[in-house]
Amino acid sequence: MGLVSFTVILPLYLIFFNAHDELENDILRHKKEQTQLRVSAMMSQMQPHFLYNSLAVIEALCEEDPKLAAEATNAFSKYLRENMNFADKSKPISFSEELNHIKTYVWLEELRFPNKLRVEYDIECDAFPVPALSVQPMVENAIKHGICKTKSGGTVRIRSYETETFYCITVSDDGAGFDVQKTIDDTKLHLGINNTQSRLHDMVGGSLDIESVPGKGTEVTIKIPKN
Repeated sequence: MGLVSFTVILPLYLIFFNAHDELENDILRHKKEQTQLRVSAMMSQMQPHFLYNSLAVIEALCEEDPKLAAEATNAFSKYLRENMNFADKSKPISFSEELNHIKTYVWLEELRFPNKLRVEYDIECDAFPVPALSVQPMVENAIKHGICKTKSGGTVRIRSYETETFYCITVSDDGAGFDVQKTIDDTKLHLGINNTQSRLHDMVGGSLDIESVPGKGTEVTIKIPKN
C-alpha cells in the first residue's frame, strides 16, 4: 500500500511544484515586462524641445566656435547613446553612472542658458543602486519647469548623502515652484514622475517625495533603503 501511495502521490507533487515554478516565472516575467514598458514610456517622452534646441546650439557654434561645436556634438551623441543603452537596463545601475549621464545633460543645457542656469553638485556617495533614468528626469524637470519659467534664472542643486538606513538624493531648485496639492496640468510631467516612483519602488524599494512652494522652488527627495 505504501508503494502504491508513493507512486500516486509523487506525480502529484511533481505537477504541483512544476505549476508553482511556472507561476513564479510568470510573475517575474510580468514584472520585467512592466518595468520595460515604463522605461519605454519614459524614453518616448524625451522632450523634443531639448533635442531641437541642442542641435540649434550646435549649429550656431559651428560658425562661432568650431572646437566647442565638436565637443558639443560628442556630448550630444553620448547623451543619446546612453539614453538608448539605459532603456535596455532591467536591473539597477550605480548612481555614479546615472550621475555621469546627468552631467552630460547639464553641460548641454548650460550651453543653451549660459547666463541663466547654474548647477551645483554636493556628492557624498555614489556607489549605490538606482533605476536607470530615475534621477536625470528630475534634473530635467527642475531646469524646464523651475529655472526656465523665471526671468532671472536660478540654481539647481544635486546632492547625495547617506544615513544609517538610507541612501538619499535631493534635486532642488530656486525656480518657479508649484502647488503640489493641485493636479499637475502637464500630462508628460505627471506621467514621468509616476513612472519614476513606480520604478524606484519595484527595483530598489525606494521612494520619491516632492515639496514645492510657488515662487520659491522645488525639492525632490529620493530615498533608497540600504537593505
